Amino acid sequence: MMLELKKALVVLSTLAAGLTACGSDDGAASRASALTVRTTCLENAATAPQDAWVCPAKLSVACDDKANATLFVHAPQAQRCQDLKLQVSQNTFQAAGLYDISVYGRAATSAPALCTAKLEITDTKPPQVTDLGPLSLWPPNHKTHTVTVDDCVRAVDNCSKKVDVRFTWASSDEPQNDIGDGNTDRDITFNGCGSVALRSERQGGSDGRVYRLGWRATDEVGNAVEGICTVAVAHDQSGRGAAFSGEAYRVAAPASCK
Repeated sequence: MMLELKKALVVLSTLAAGLTACGSDDGAASRASALTVRTTCLENAATAPQDAWVCPAKLSVACDDKANATLFVHAPQAQRCQDLKLQVSQNTFQAAGLYDISVYGRAATSAPALCTAKLEITDTKPPQVTDLGPLSLWPPNHKTHTVTVDDCVRAVDNCSKKVDVRFTWASSDEPQNDIGDGNTDRDITFNGCGSVALRSERQGGSDGRVYRLGWRATDEVGNAVEGICTVAVAHDQSGRGAAFSGEAYRVAAPASCK
C-alpha cells in the first residue's frame, strides 16, 4: 500500500490560532498587475509660471491603488491644456520603487521634456496566502514523505511578481522515538527551505500524530506573513483524525532559511 499525501480532517483540540513562523523559497504564483499612471492637465493655476509647464516634485501612490495614480501637470498661464496633448516617458510600472518621469507634448520623446517628476510607488501590504491544508500521511508504515511549501500554501501579491515562501521550523506532538512507534528516528528532516521529509508513523497507544510546519511568505520588498501548515498521521481509519496534544519537540530549519 503506497504512502499517500492528502487532505485530512484533523482534530486540533489545543492548536493555537496565532501565527508563529519566520523565514522565506521560490515559489508561489503572483497576481501582481501593472500600475498605470495617468496624466491630467490643469490650467489657470495662479502659481504657474507664465511660460513653463510644472510637474509636481513627487507623486506617491500605493502600487495597488490605481484610482490615485494620476500625475497633475499645470499648464503655463499663457497656454491652455487643449493646445498640447501630454504624454509621459513611462506610464506602466510593475514594482515598488522610485522612478523618474518626464512629461512631453508630442509623440516623439526626443524633444525636450516639458517638466519632470519623481514617482514613488509604495508597497506596504504582505502577500495573501491560501491555506491548502490540513494534510495527512497514510498508512503509518514508518516511511518518509516529502512535503513542500506548495503542498501547504498558495501565495499571491498585488504588487510583487514573485512571492518567496519557505519553511522555518517543524514540530511533532509525539516524541522522536518512543514506545509503539516502530523504533525509528529522524522523523523530521529538512531538504533545504522549501521541503521537509516527515515520517509516516504514530504511537500505537496514542491518538495519532500531528506535525506542524512553520512557514513565512515574503514579497519583493520584505512584507511578510507567517503561518503553520498541519500534517497528520491518524491513529486508524475510523475517521476521527489525529488530535494535537501539545508540541513534543521542534526542529529548526537550516540557518539560511531564517
